[in-house]
Amino acid sequence: MRHAVVTPGGDRIRWVELPGGEPARVYVHGLGATSPAYFAASAAPPLLELEVPRTFLLPEADAPLPGAGALRAAGVAVVSVPDCGHNIMLDNPDAFARATAAALASA
Repeated sequence: MRHAVVTPGGDRIRWVELPGGEPARVYVHGLGATSPAYFAASAAPPLLELEVPRTFLLPEADAPLPGAGALRAAGVAVVSVPDCGHNIMLDNPDAFARATAAALASA
């Protein structure tokens, strides 16, 4: 897992480059990524600049996502996952797996 400091306060965003297949795929992880302040300062900028297929998963209860329009305009798929909190993969693993598989299949 790679990481980079993304705010003057030292907040980090982490990502994994998934091997195999073209185009390259990246999984980005940031705690609290759907909070407006964190999203604007940390989560959105890397997603807007990457030139690979991207999908942003968020809890359905957090929709609408501030800045979702900018993500979509940059080609990022914004997907709401039901019945979960910010630990999507733990709170609703089946829905997370379906959303992730759909994102990988459409890339």
